[in-house]
Amino acid sequence: MSERRTSKSGRVEGWAKHSTQYARRKTFYVLCFTLYVLLSLSQVYAQTEGSSEEQLESDLPDEVIAEIIDTTRIVLEPRSRFSDPLVPQLIHAIALYPKERLWNLPPTTTPQKAVKPTAPPPKNYSFRLSAYPSLPESLIYQVLFAGRTKQTRGFLHLNRQQLGNARTKERGDYNLDGIRGGLSHQYQELSELSLNLDLNLKALEWLPATEGNTNSQKDLSLFRSDLNWQQQISETTWSTLNLDTALLRIDHDGSELRDEAADLRLNFDMALSWPFLNPIHAGGNVEYFSAGDTEEIIARLYARDEFTPFGPFVLSIAVEGVSFRESDNTGEDKVVSQLDMGDTTHQPDAETGEGEVDPQLNMTDTPEQTEAETGEDKVNLPLYPSLALTTHLDKHWLIQLEGSRTIARHRLSTLYFDTDYISFNPRLRPEKAWNGQITLKYHRGAKFEVNLSVFARQIDDLVALIPLTEPPESSGVQSINNGAVARAWAPTNIEASIYGGQLLVSARIVDSLDLRLQYTHEVHDTTGISETNTDHKIPYRAANRIDMDAVYHLPSEFHVALKAELRGPRYVDMVNDRTLKGYLLLQPKLSKTIGNFDVFVGGAFAIGEYRLLELYELSQRNFDFGIELKF
Repeated sequence: MSERRTSKSGRVEGWAKHSTQYARRKTFYVLCFTLYVLLSLSQVYAQTEGSSEEQLESDLPDEVIAEIIDTTRIVLEPRSRFSDPLVPQLIHAIALYPKERLWNLPPTTTPQKAVKPTAPPPKNYSFRLSAYPSLPESLIYQVLFAGRTKQTRGFLHLNRQQLGNARTKERGDYNLDGIRGGLSHQYQELSELSLNLDLNLKALEWLPATEGNTNSQKDLSLFRSDLNWQQQISETTWSTLNLDTALLRIDHDGSELRDEAADLRLNFDMALSWPFLNPIHAGGNVEYFSAGDTEEIIARLYARDEFTPFGPFVLSIAVEGVSFRESDNTGEDKVVSQLDMGDTTHQPDAETGEGEVDPQLNMTDTPEQTEAETGEDKVNLPLYPSLALTTHLDKHWLIQLEGSRTIARHRLSTLYFDTDYISFNPRLRPEKAWNGQITLKYHRGAKFEVNLSVFARQIDDLVALIPLTEPPESSGVQSINNGAVARAWAPTNIEASIYGGQLLVSARIVDSLDLRLQYTHEVHDTTGISETNTDHKIPYRAANRIDMDAVYHLPSEFHVALKAELRGPRYVDMVNDRTLKGYLLLQPKLSKTIGNFDVFVGGAFAIGEYRLLELYELSQRNFDFGIELKF
């Protein structure tokens, strides 16, 4: 029994030993297989990752450019805003409004950032006082006070000019006074109400009719008001309502009668936006003119789309429907009837001289003139379209083609206040013209720009200055039978065609030097005004004109400025060949800023026959020096 048990236990131990060895071998095989699998997987993963990187590298381009589109809408048309003297002047600016798809931006227009202000940030108030004498015999001063709160702004400006007898070439004293004020209130974002008031007074003496007589004095007053309301209706719609009023009064020395005129202009404009479109403007205006028994009304409705892509072009198109009423005077009688002003106006005296009287301007003409003068008023209802096409020739060259039909009445300030010795004409008509222009533009950013234009204008009722050879009976001045040299001029309507070209150069030569140069050449054609007129003359409009403006900012707060004005010969009337010779006027100025003071010296120096009109010579040399206080 013991032997059996011993052999049995030996067999059990052998099996256990054999099982242990077998398990060890199997575990070793499993570990080896697992290690082999892991090594294989790692090699496969390495190969796969390498091939993926190679594939990605082969698919990607050498350079990746990421473009971020800002959908802020940029309104490119100019917007009239309140003129606040506290706000520093901006060289360039663009207005930002609610969202719009930027891909509708015209390719011919490049938006630019607003340049930083040229003055320190505005304060809540500002005061400026400048006074300077000018030689010979003149004194000029200006006062400006402005203030602002969070939503309201206002200013008051006073100025006075006193020119003595030496400055006016023995024509007596010349005084000009002005007061201007404004107030604006912004009651919500992009919505404001503003009011500007302006009163100007002028007193000057006109040359006498005959040698030895005293000068005749005229007192002029011009009042203007400008009420403006801007309202944002929605994110894509805003409107502007404007009422512009001008009142002119001319008092004549030694006479209780006076010339008075009123010019009222009401304008309404609404900008509308639709998806995938730039703003479209629609609106209308009414202009009312009154002087004595003369009344005129111009009413128009318009629609205007300024930036519309049209193939390689950017299209700007507008249509105006205009209704206006005017007297039915035509041809040569129109010029005559306008100058035969009866009791409604009073002309300055005329002087005797050599030469024949212009038959067009003879105010004692036959009764045919009266028939033309009393012609019935007529109402016109024409359309006035305008079209402009703009496209790029390459990166720096741009070409624009424009055509339009326009109607416009000159403002009272332009005709009678800004220019001296002009008699009042209540029967002046608005200018109506067909215009065509081609402009070639080369630009290299804001540092250099050249515009070369050729243009043609066919004008009905062009406003030109015609010398008066006979005073009307109502003026109390006795007629002069042989009067050919006039002491005054009147604005009159003529028919004319003007062709020409213009070169405009704007450059920033260095960072501190800005230059602007403009040259204009015109060819005049007035042969259609009458059967006897075969010359091409527009009085006091030079066929060649050059204007230059340069400013150089030196270190230490020094500033040098130079303005130049070159004018070619000018005809004095439409009949004779008398001309005023050309002239060159140079206006240098040197200023220095010292704390709150600006000290400056300057002047005006003329070369040639520097005259405003034929008999009214201007000072050839003026020297100015003064100081400006600001805080």
